[in-house]
Amino acid sequence: MEPCVSPDECVYTAHTHADLTFSRMETYLRTKQLCDVTLVAGDRRIPAHRLVLSSVSDYFAAMFTSGVGVATWNGFLYAIGGHDAPASSLASRLSDCVERYDPQTDAWTAVAPMSVSRDAVGVCLLGDRLYAVGGYDGTVYLNTVEAYDPQTNEWTQVHTHTHT
Repeated sequence: MEPCVSPDECVYTAHTHADLTFSRMETYLRTKQLCDVTLVAGDRRIPAHRLVLSSVSDYFAAMFTSGVGVATWNGFLYAIGGHDAPASSLASRLSDCVERYDPQTDAWTAVAPMSVSRDAVGVCLLGDRLYAVGGYDGTVYLNTVEAYDPQTNEWTQVHTHTHT
């Protein structure tokens, strides 16, 4: 093979690469390997890959890369923290915002914000409280936990973990 004179002459085309790639992806999906998310539509559960969904849908790309924590309680979906632009962007702003989605009315409502902005926050439901665990505040990874009481619409500091 002779050296390329210009970049246009150095193009290599793998005609079967796309077919092989999609075939492997289909096998992983069919055998439920490497599926890292499950889509739920009514009573149907669909195993899927975040990478694939994100590459074909701006909606899923935003969902999987926004750093938002999510949890459900009492029929509502809560979206907690995250950031508003790609994390690599200097324009990215972290959020302390918390929003509640009501599927009955198809409406979002802002509720009390957290005490601190948290990106990549862990969120869980324990009893009748939502907990925001750790996350990143733009400078450091947090070792704090705060709890949200939907009845009073208030956040309270729960715990600060100290490393020993």
